[in-house]
Formats: sequence, structure tokens, C-alpha cells
Amino acid sequence: MASNQQGIQVSAAQPADWIAMPAGMSLYGLSIRILTVLRGFLNNVDIARVDRSDAEGFTPQALMKVGLILAATLFGLWGWWKSADVRRMLVSLPGCLFLCLGVWYFVTIPTSMVVGLSFSAAVLFWGALLFSVTCIRFVGGTRVMLDMCIGQFLFLFFSVLLYFVDRDMAMFTEVLSSTNKVVRFGGLGHPNVVGRISVFLGLLLIAGAIQKSISWNWFFFSFPMMAVVCVASLSRTP
Repeated sequence: MASNQQGIQVSAAQPADWIAMPAGMSLYGLSIRILTVLRGFLNNVDIARVDRSDAEGFTPQALMKVGLILAATLFGLWGWWKSADVRRMLVSLPGCLFLCLGVWYFVTIPTSMVVGLSFSAAVLFWGALLFSVTCIRFVGGTRVMLDMCIGQFLFLFFSVLLYFVDRDMAMFTEVLSSTNKVVRFGGLGHPNVVGRISVFLGLLLIAGAIQKSISWNWFFFSFPMMAVVCVASLSRTP
């Protein structure tokens, strides 16, 4: 009981905990973590690759991703409005570099080939920047990385699950020439994305197991899936 009370007192001292939660995290912080996991998962989904001739413009999948980024932008704006720490982080040296990049995006819009697309990308960059800084302030960089890894792990897990449910949709046929085709594992996304994520998570698993930050049981459960997915994607991207 004493340890629980101590944990609540430490959490209560943090201005990020606007609404107390049983685990010592604010409702705002919990929402940020859930949104981060969703971003790690949904940003990699590319079901429209099955028939790219019908994937021009804003597909339901694209609208889902844009809606997710808009939600993240609202959370970022709220964090910027409520927290002086977020505003100070934005005007720090690393923050100023990203601010200059965001301004440059708007400056180069008139010279772009598709002005509307460039403007949308610039706005979404600013939304992602505000959300990222807000995440680091209210959740912490380590937890943000953990939540992104959880989202990407779920992406790989459901990609493998899709293979057993609908093998044709999970496989990606790449046409190299009129007589040469390669069938690669893509799951819920592009094979290059799947391969890159599998290598990234695989390296994290190795480092975590060596440093004993994760159990060997979890390592032996997850690492074989990463290795098989990496090989099946036939990707040189990793």
C-alpha cells in the first residue's frame, strides 16, 4: 500500500496528470499513447496495393490515415496551448531546426508540381511536429518509442495472420519484366515496409534480450516471426 501511495504522489506531482487514472497516468496521456500505437500500426497499412489502378486519389484507407493525423494534430495543438514546456521545446535548438524545415515546406509550395498536395503535406508536417513534441513532454521519449514498437509489432502480427486467412491478399506480385514475376510477402503493407519493420524490431529484440529488459521467452516467441517475415518479404531495404 505504501508503495502504491508513493507512486500516486509522484505521479500527482507531474503537471501532465490532469485527470488521475488508476495507473497514475492522465486520461490525456493515456489517449496519446493509444493514438501513438494506432499510428505505428495504421501508417504502414497499404491494402490498396492489391489493385493500384483503383487506388488513385483519396481511398478510404488514405482518409483513415489523414483522420488519424488530424486527431494527432488536435492533441498536439492542445498540448502546445496548455503546456509552456511544449512551447519551450519547440524553440530549443532541435525544435528550431524542425520549425525552419516546416517554414521551408510552405515557402516551396508555389514551386511544387501539385500545390494542393504540397500544402496538405506541409500542414500535416506541422501537426506531426506538435504531436511528437507533446508526446515527449507528457508521455516521455522511451514510452513513445515503446508504443510505436507495439503498433509495428501488431502490424506484423496481423500481416502474418492475414496470410493464413487470405493468402492471395497477403502476397505481393511484383512484375520485373513481361516474363519475370516475383511473389513476395507483403501482409497488410508493402514488402519493403514489412521487411524494414521486421529487421528493426528484430534488432530491438536482440538488444533487449541481451540487456535483460525483455524476457527470453518473449524473445523466442517473437524473433522467429521477425526472421521469417524478413526472408519472405525478399526485400533489400533493411
